[in-house]
Amino acid sequence: MTQEHDSTGYVFGKAPDIRYVLDPQGRLTSIDGDALGVLGYEPDELLGRSIFDLVHPDDVEQSRASMAESVRRRDGETRTVEIRLLHRDGSVRHIEIHRRLVFDGDELVRNEGIVSDVTEHKELEHQLNLYREIITNSQDAVVILDTEGRYLEHNPAHEQLLGYTLDELRPRTAARVIGREAYARVLEVLSAGRTYRGEVTATTRAGGQVEVELLAFPVLDAGGRLQCYVGFGRDISARKRAESRRQCMQRAREEVLLMSAAADINNVVGAIGHALDDLGVPYHGCGINVLDTTTDPPTMSSRTSTPEGGWLESDTSRSAGIVLELSRRKGPTYRRDLEEDDPFGELDYMQKRAAIRSVLDVPFARGTLAINSTRPNAYSAEDIAVLQELADVLSDGFRRMDDLQRLRDTVEELEQANRDLVATQTQLIRSEKMAALGSLVAGIAHEINTPVGAIRSMHDTLMKAVEKLRATIEADFPEACGQGGGLEKVLKIIADSNKVIETGSERVTTIVRSLRNFARVDDAQLEDADLHQGLDDSLMLVHHDIKNRIEVVKEYGPIPRVKCYAGRLNQVFLNILNNAQQAIDGAGTITIRTECVGDEVRIAIADTGAGIAPEHIARVFDPGFTTKGVGSGTGLGLAICYQIMQDHHGRIEVASEPGQGATFTIVVPLVPPPE
Repeated sequence: MTQEHDSTGYVFGKAPDIRYVLDPQGRLTSIDGDALGVLGYEPDELLGRSIFDLVHPDDVEQSRASMAESVRRRDGETRTVEIRLLHRDGSVRHIEIHRRLVFDGDELVRNEGIVSDVTEHKELEHQLNLYREIITNSQDAVVILDTEGRYLEHNPAHEQLLGYTLDELRPRTAARVIGREAYARVLEVLSAGRTYRGEVTATTRAGGQVEVELLAFPVLDAGGRLQCYVGFGRDISARKRAESRRQCMQRAREEVLLMSAAADINNVVGAIGHALDDLGVPYHGCGINVLDTTTDPPTMSSRTSTPEGGWLESDTSRSAGIVLELSRRKGPTYRRDLEEDDPFGELDYMQKRAAIRSVLDVPFARGTLAINSTRPNAYSAEDIAVLQELADVLSDGFRRMDDLQRLRDTVEELEQANRDLVATQTQLIRSEKMAALGSLVAGIAHEINTPVGAIRSMHDTLMKAVEKLRATIEADFPEACGQGGGLEKVLKIIADSNKVIETGSERVTTIVRSLRNFARVDDAQLEDADLHQGLDDSLMLVHHDIKNRIEVVKEYGPIPRVKCYAGRLNQVFLNILNNAQQAIDGAGTITIRTECVGDEVRIAIADTGAGIAPEHIARVFDPGFTTKGVGSGTGLGLAICYQIMQDHHGRIEVASEPGQGATFTIVVPLVPPPE
């Protein structure tokens, strides 16, 4: 691109790089100076060539037009022109030409001038413009201080962050913004020629405070002399507030996770009070209102967040009614100034103890989290968001309290039911009244199943929530997940607690399932079934226990479809296959052989396990008998299988020798006899 600038005269005193003369057609007729250094050509190589052969292709058209216009106007003044020429090696050189057109009357005689290579100057100018654009458009605050620490320059982000104009800052040092103590600390590092990295608190023009992450360093010239100081600042106030809030919420949630009894809810309430204090949420009083909706009318208990606070029963049903209404709302209820607007008629009651002006109630699972202040309009949107998050923590605490109570009640019921079942089972077996036992077991199984389902559902929800919480913390706050940190300890407590709940509920579910099958509470209709399909389905269920350890050999013979209770027959296959794989210590083989003999189908399941002792074979179908030890078996599996086969008018045959494995043969009639 070509630019022309007026000049007061030809500057003969400049140190020229190349002096040239062009004829009217633009051909070089004379050239001396450092043509080789500037363009890579010896002067003799350029004589007779058109100057436009050397011009950058993108500039040729405009250069010709500019020259033609100067000739047309008979412009004999000295002009300064910037143009791009091509070096012999193809590189681009930025050239400044001081040229003059010489005319004889109206005819151009020659074009003469001096060429200077300004490539380095242009590149430096480009870099300076680039740096200026970067600093101007930077989202971080940038300042330049002189060697005495006084302001020289700042960018728009700095002015936006602190509110000071450059004129307001220039007479002063940075101590005005970050305080004398912090300024001295930073200057000590910079004066030693080092870079300062750290956090400082800056004061805004309006008197507020901003947390700033500061990077500052000295700038030296080529001789090592100090020129200025440069600082980059990033507003981390929101990040600091978020981190403080996260820590407060974490401490409150830790108290929830540490709960082992209903009374521990007091620790959760106390943690909420500490969180409000640490986060600077202003309040005169803070507490929770807990409703008991099992009474008519509902009653309410209240507790303050202070350590010495205790539970108080509400002395009026009206207070409980107000809290009940507030707890049913989807969001917080904020009374900004009771003296201006008192929708629930609380002013007189509230001001019996203090001149309360603003009140905020946030609903949680069992009531409201309440906070008040003697100032009107005391709470910001951020304060309300904090209260909502704390209310969620409180809800978790009460849900955990309820879960713990339900779990204790369920365990007590199960223990009592087990004691009753064992005693009754023993009595009925001795008196050969198995039908009565089945009815009793069915009733107990039904009563147990409902609370166990609730426990498993809440446990699944808790696990998903914990996993989501872990993923969020690891993504947003990876530094908080280091080994040995407080968060890791809390997560371990969660994992340990969940293992206990999961093991207990799985154990109960297994017992209930066995009881239901044993009691025949899930009878289905007779149907034509493919027993091979049932065997394959059962093998799939035990696949995770036998893979890479036990080889399964299928010797399926041709058998017809059998009219049976397919689901219950599958239970027989599953029980026997499971017993077979448990009997094999290490590697081994399970062989399944099917055949049709007369009007019966025979399914033999043989294992290469330890076998069954002769004295135990006669008892393997007795209810409650097991050789697996306490905690490893219920003793009902084969008893259930035996009863299912009785229902099919079939049988189970057992053959075994110690050390030689065992074979269970299931015999099913093709068509059951009429009832």
